[in-house]
Amino acid sequence: MKIITNCFRAVFLHSLYYAVIILALALINADLLISQSTVNLGTASGFAALAAAGITNSGNTVLTGDIGAYPTVSITGFPPGIFSGVNHMGDETTRTAMSDFAGAYNDAAGRTATVTTTTELGGKTLTAGVYNSAAGTFGITGTLILDAQDDANAVFIFQAASTLITAASSGVTLINGAVWTNIFWQVGSSATLGASSILEGTILAHTSITVNNGTTVHGHLFAGAVAVSGALTIDNGTALPVELTTFTAVLYYKTVELKWSTATEIDNYGFVIQRSQQAKDGGYDNNWTKIGFVKGAGVSNSTKYYNYADNSISYGSYAYRLKQLDNDGHYKYSDVVEVNAGQIPNGFLLKQNYPNPFNPSTLIQFGVSKNTNATITLYNVIGEKISILFEGSVAANQVYNISVNGNSLAGGVYYYKLDADKRFEVKKMVLLK
Repeated sequence: MKIITNCFRAVFLHSLYYAVIILALALINADLLISQSTVNLGTASGFAALAAAGITNSGNTVLTGDIGAYPTVSITGFPPGIFSGVNHMGDETTRTAMSDFAGAYNDAAGRTATVTTTTELGGKTLTAGVYNSAAGTFGITGTLILDAQDDANAVFIFQAASTLITAASSGVTLINGAVWTNIFWQVGSSATLGASSILEGTILAHTSITVNNGTTVHGHLFAGAVAVSGALTIDNGTALPVELTTFTAVLYYKTVELKWSTATEIDNYGFVIQRSQQAKDGGYDNNWTKIGFVKGAGVSNSTKYYNYADNSISYGSYAYRLKQLDNDGHYKYSDVVEVNAGQIPNGFLLKQNYPNPFNPSTLIQFGVSKNTNATITLYNVIGEKISILFEGSVAANQVYNISVNGNSLAGGVYYYKLDADKRFEVKKMVLLK
């Protein structure tokens, strides 16, 4: 019996040993998935564009940052293209940056892949990690979504042994805190970006990069990490325009504090703040109202912070978005953020009109805690019905504003009554004339 017990103990410990090993490997693998360190660009981080065999531009390209080329010192097309930094041509600063770029390329290429995926990335939602494909190529048709899962340090590395090709009008969308500065495309030969496409992150290309008409890149364009024939060709593209990195909404009692930041800005006139209260169907579309404006920094290569306080809310759920305006009138919308300002107390709200007494107009606010029909009726001092101020369907926890104009009424005391959800409430108001 003792021998059997010892054997059992040995088997148990042996199994436990391997269970610990398996768990450790699982934890290591999970750590690889979520804890990749960023790729250090060194002095290259100050450059919008670098190329071993020169940079050729056509059209009104806009670049934020320095530009440089080495060992082939050829940069053409500026103007009509513009850049916000310094044209270093092939000076010592460029040569150092090219060396740091090559180091970054080797770093990204040397990472251990955590996921092997298909060539086509469009239509996928991916979390942080190092990705390669069995075919050694990547393509984007449609939209690729990168989800940082609320981790501001989430790093995405895409290793293409051969090419990266994006289709016309394709795009990369960042959600839940993902930022372009932590996204890297290591390309073993050349990258081609389709017309009017949007790419997030830095391209580290072994050889060349071609940016077609109307393309926007939130990142750096670095060509020729290894091949001295690696050139950068841009046709009316944009690198590093206004890049929104955070946008949050926090409720403090009855004030919503909106905060956002940008990593870079080009020609940024400012931000229109728009708000929507949740509609009856629970959505927000086509129900946006301008509540404020905050002026932008114009052109910036550093992080800028913005805020706006909305102190005009009541009860219910609210959504906010930013409409970023360029100086030339172009605009784009941010993601939507939401806050819940709580339920209507006791499920039934009829506020005292304000001002009261009034002349000639006053405001009545009301709401209920469920989707229903409501009527507000105006009576004189002896209880005779004067008019119906509101009649129709109302959404849960939405506060409605009814304006009462007293120009056609005689001065005196009036009563207004809310009927909704088999309940009613009456309040008195005074019109002075």
